[in-house]
Amino acid sequence: MPRKKPSNKIVVQNYQCKSKYGYIWVSLDEPLHDIPNFPEAENPLFYQIHEFMEVWNCSGLRILENGLDNSHFSFVHRKTFGLENPAPAPARYEDTDTGFNMYSNVIVNNPGLQKNNLGIESKETTRYMEHNWFIPFGRRMKIQYPNGLIHTIITWATPINERQSLFVQFAFRNDEDCHPNVEDIIAWDRAVTNEDRCVLETTDWNTPLTSNEEFHMASDMPGIKMRRKISAMFSQFDNENRA
Repeated sequence: MPRKKPSNKIVVQNYQCKSKYGYIWVSLDEPLHDIPNFPEAENPLFYQIHEFMEVWNCSGLRILENGLDNSHFSFVHRKTFGLENPAPAPARYEDTDTGFNMYSNVIVNNPGLQKNNLGIESKETTRYMEHNWFIPFGRRMKIQYPNGLIHTIITWATPINERQSLFVQFAFRNDEDCHPNVEDIIAWDRAVTNEDRCVLETTDWNTPLTSNEEFHMASDMPGIKMRRKISAMFSQFDNENRA
């Protein structure tokens, strides 16, 4: 026990923090938005799987724009679920107060381990996908399969410095009655995530926010929308500081 009164010069900086979904969420300043409410967390038909928390050597923007790029499946995920057909699935977008939503139907390979995880025996299946992007580096990806199974992935990339991000991923599923093998589910997501990481850690960490410094194609629209919204957010703060 301390016997002397601490010096007034001893000050510890405190920050706002909340506990939600089994994680501590910290805000270094006044938050722009509250922590998102994921509907699966309140639905008794779903259970949560804690998957990954690790340091990736790339920018958060690279992680998020890759996750919403429908063209990367055939190239990055050739060893897991990517088809050889490189034509990306079309997508529909809607803007939100916290980012945007993206909807698309994607045909994917369904190899051995995933057949067991999904309860689907066909060589191919369809993912009905809903992405919710949260500015700047958060995502909810709801994947629904033809048999009604829903696998929702939550991804957050918190900047550590200019070159590194803390990658956090957890999931929700609605197949608990089928007694799924959670270790196999995590193993599959691990294989998919490793494919992403292998490519992303070769990218330039200094990610431009303008759209004229890199070449783009139609499936890059999510990344372009992210850049526009992040730039608008920075402009908002610049204007407030000048005022």
